[in-house]
Amino acid sequence: MCRMTAVRCFAMVLIIPATIGLAGCGGHSSSSNSGSSSSGKCASGFVSGTVAGQSKCLQNGQQCQEQNASDYKKYGFSCTKKGGRYELEGTSSSTKPSSKNK
Repeated sequence: MCRMTAVRCFAMVLIIPATIGLAGCGGHSSSSNSGSSSSGKCASGFVSGTVAGQSKCLQNGQQCQEQNASDYKKYGFSCTKKGGRYELEGTSSSTKPSSKNK
């Protein structure tokens, strides 16, 4: 049972399993491999890169670490503070969904 406000309870339901899941990912941070597949390649919509010496799958809106800004920049992202956290923001066409005219 959750004796907190509904928002806090909902956040705890999402955050705790995510944190536990990351513990088994070999030390990857929360911005690391949420787009990776079992083969180690990034899923559609993600950009493969190396951040702080580790392979990552990057996507707009993911949480990022300001101290790794130069790594994100190599792949067309900036690490921008939004609200109380830092998020990746795509700055190149390679990080934006392609629009095909038919």
